[in-house]
Amino acid sequence: MRTVLLVALVTAFAAACGGSSKPDTTEPTTTGDTPPPAEAPNVVTPEACEASGGTVAWDIGDGSVQCPGGTQESSKVSGGVEPALCCQPATPAPAE
Repeated sequence: MRTVLLVALVTAFAAACGGSSKPDTTEPTTTGDTPPPAEAPNVVTPEACEASGGTVAWDIGDGSVQCPGGTQESSKVSGGVEPALCCQPATPAPAE
């Protein structure tokens, strides 16, 4: 009797979980945190950042990275485990 019950439970479980699923044909949704593709940030390599006169500010592992004083972010940097920024010297405001 136990064997019959066990076989019935396994069969029911397999039928409920083992069916083939349909491929996802829905359009991906964007969240408010993700900029649209037209506004996606520029991503450069560390070498390209330094070649353009910038410095790379790497995240030290705590999740917060920012450009040092006197510089401003010009793009994101790829190539590391942690995120990084390409920091260019801040341009002074034009004199009037």
